[in-house]
Amino acid sequence: MFRITMSFGGKPVKKFTFEKEQVTIGRDATCEIPIENIGASRRHAMVERTPEGYVLSDLQSHNGTFVNGEKVYHHRLSDSDEFFIGKYSFQFEALEPVVAVAVADQPAHQSAPSAAAMPDMTFRLDRKEIDRIMGMSARGAAPQLVQLTPEKEKKQLLLEKGYYVVGAGETAEIKTPGLFAPAIAGVLVRTDQGWRALCLSRKLKVNAKHVADAPLQDGDLIELGARRFRFCQG
Repeated sequence: MFRITMSFGGKPVKKFTFEKEQVTIGRDATCEIPIENIGASRRHAMVERTPEGYVLSDLQSHNGTFVNGEKVYHHRLSDSDEFFIGKYSFQFEALEPVVAVAVADQPAHQSAPSAAAMPDMTFRLDRKEIDRIMGMSARGAAPQLVQLTPEKEKKQLLLEKGYYVVGAGETAEIKTPGLFAPAIAGVLVRTDQGWRALCLSRKLKVNAKHVADAPLQDGDLIELGARRFRFCQG
């Protein structure tokens, strides 16, 4: 059994609890976790229970699936792992508790007894679970811009200033060089309400759309030509 919490802008939207061996995530109505976002493919990703544990797999989606700013195709999930699809973030929780007895002493072919079969057993929480319960965040407090492509330019930029210019010009802090790249494609601005993207060129897009002024939410995708960035709220 496992739970996936879908969030938008750092706020939980819905919690999904499953006893299935696998579930799909995407825009298709048949998906166990449906997403209403153009940045997601119809069948975007899958969470599957395997002999090695729970695995997140990208289903050849158009915009990709990301864990900690990195595009993944197959990723073994740990408890409280967070992944991104489109503008939504998802937190994974394994609800099968870890048994405190010496389960490892059992024969390799024998599976660990279930909690239902042993109601009097005690269970231990790992460090991640304790941190989650206490409301502690493993992520930094400052927002970041994570460059995803091109592959050789992958990096993270901590957003500590009041604004950042995006473009190919000398004054741009977020460089997007290219033959036809605008000198100033846009500006990322910090306001009292959070970060915003001011798109001065139609080539600069947020979640695959050109918008003149867009509030940035955790997990939003910023694109200019071949360069793609993920905004992480921190």
